[in-house]
Amino acid sequence: MKHYYYIIQILIIFSLISCGNEVHRKSKFTDTINTGRVAIGVDETLMPVAKELIKQFEIDYKKADLVEFYLPESKLFERLFNDTMRAILTSRPFTEEEKNLLKENKQTFYENLGALDAVAIIANPQYKDTALSWNKLDSILRGNTNNKNIKVVFDNTQSSTLRTVLDKMQIDSSKINQQSVFAFQSNQEVIEYVSKTPNTLGIIGVSWISDKDDPKVLSFLNKVKVCTVGNHPDSNDVNTYPPLQAYMLNGKYPFVREVYVLVKESHYGLGTGFSSYVIGNHGQSIIRLSGLLPKRVPLTITVSKEKK
Repeated sequence: MKHYYYIIQILIIFSLISCGNEVHRKSKFTDTINTGRVAIGVDETLMPVAKELIKQFEIDYKKADLVEFYLPESKLFERLFNDTMRAILTSRPFTEEEKNLLKENKQTFYENLGALDAVAIIANPQYKDTALSWNKLDSILRGNTNNKNIKVVFDNTQSSTLRTVLDKMQIDSSKINQQSVFAFQSNQEVIEYVSKTPNTLGIIGVSWISDKDDPKVLSFLNKVKVCTVGNHPDSNDVNTYPPLQAYMLNGKYPFVREVYVLVKESHYGLGTGFSSYVIGNHGQSIIRLSGLLPKRVPLTITVSKEKK
């Protein structure tokens, strides 16, 4: 009988331990795919479209609170890997080296391709030659142009915008003219500087100037010109294209890049929920209306007068 009593006690203890572990497991994460509060990071060049996506997500899911941080690309990956952010919206996927590191550490991660974005070249209103052939832009970046007064500004030394342009044009960063190509801290600073400084070009994310229904975008477009750009070394000033959806879709605009949502979390949490929202119908509609190209829904754009 006494032996039976001890067995009952042991079973009760194990039951309590098991229940305690279950409670701990359930309380380890306070968020689900549509509730809770987590930090996410956004490439600063994507701020306008990201703000709209986050705003609408929180309207649709009222118990969700996404605390967003707008940072240069390299800082986003740094924070994702040190676990201060669950998800990031950025212009590149994980590299193979990053994937291998995550696998070695047995961390759950994935990436979703959500949109096509573009890098735009803007100019001061007094700048006359806004049709930039490939070779002309190449000469300006390298400092080989006859007009030595031309300046090129971009948003950050760790930004994705200049990297996109240099990668597409196959220009090593060490070859750009350090005297005339320099950085600020944000796309908005670039727009303001270009608007006030003659002989200046700026490199920005296209979502800063693509949503014609946004009063802030319209105010920016009243301050600067948007350049057209050639898409290969044999292009001339006539064969240049603006950063519009139609020319992003048909490949004629050269500086197009992909937009990814990268998630690193071990459960179906708010990072996962936001990523799914971006690639879902509502998120893709927001992306389309912002002037970017959605990747998960069919899109047909007609151009009234095709440039030859």
